[in-house]
Amino acid sequence: MRELFNELRSVAGFLGVCLYYPQTAAVEEAMPEGYTEARLAAIGGTLVALYQSGSTCFGPLHDTVLYENGSMLLMKKITDEAFVYVLAEAGTNIFLLRIALGLLSENLLEKSGASAKS
Repeated sequence: MRELFNELRSVAGFLGVCLYYPQTAAVEEAMPEGYTEARLAAIGGTLVALYQSGSTCFGPLHDTVLYENGSMLLMKKITDEAFVYVLAEAGTNIFLLRIALGLLSENLLEKSGASAKS
């Protein structure tokens, strides 16, 4: 998992990444110090709730983005059971980050043998 997460480090402004499983609130992460598992699960739960609300109102979403205090959170659904989110500086090139996150999602799907569901 770490090798997949390390691929995102090439994006300027990238700070960390977290794989979140909503059913169990479990996380796999490579985040900066100070992000406890409980905090990451709370962030993941909030992002999933926003994603689901947006999907209900607007149809399938590609991703969800939040900006706060000079940083950005970009979250993407991988399967019904897994979401991945990235922490980056607010000025990070979001298009490059989306491409890298898309590649990470594809790699995670290949490793798990699951199929993507929107």
